[in-house]
This record gives sequence, structure tokens and C-alpha cells, in this order.
Amino acid sequence: MGAFTNDGGEAINKPEEEIETSADTDKDETSGFPTDVPDLKADDFVQQGTEKYPVFKVDYNEFYQNMSHGRKRLRFKSGSTAQQYMAKTQYNRPFFVQFTDTDGKTYNRRIK
Repeated sequence: MGAFTNDGGEAINKPEEEIETSADTDKDETSGFPTDVPDLKADDFVQQGTEKYPVFKVDYNEFYQNMSHGRKRLRFKSGSTAQQYMAKTQYNRPFFVQFTDTDGKTYNRRIK
């Protein structure tokens, strides 16, 4: 049998890229992570490949209400950072919402 070699080529069965959440390295001390919208800060960001997407923390009702009753319209509380981001980007840019339950599990959901 032949020996295993590393010829420097690209791996055939490489794993898919994982979603990486940010560390506290890019965080602004006062209000959060900068977004592409001026004067609006995200709670966190998710990096997929070279793209960074903002993450906004929401409560249980906002996270799950869009999944029930066949509703296709996204609704967030008026004045929340997620609602402001959607309005100022004219509903065109993707972002994530995050919910943490009482057990400490964190759930992310991509919007758009």
C-alpha cells in the first residue's frame, strides 16, 4: 500500500465554512459593533467567509412570531435596532437576529 502524502493540493473533502461569531476585538466600548448604517450599532456580528453581518438581540416573541401563522412580513418593535436597520437599509441587506433562552442556549436566525 502507498504512503499518505501531502502534495500541497486542495483538499477533496474539505468541510464547509463555519459561521464564526465575533470576539470582543472590534467592539466599541460604549455601544456595540459598527454597521454599514451611520449612527447604528449592532450587538454582535457573524462572519461567513469574508462577509460580516450584524447581529441584533431580540426577545422570544420577536424571534418566533415571524415563523407562526404563515406570516411572511417581518415585524420588530418600533424603535428597536433591528427595525431601524431594516428601515435604513430599505429592507435589502441581510442581517441576523439572536435570541437567548432561559437555559443559556443562543439561537441565530438569518433575515433575508
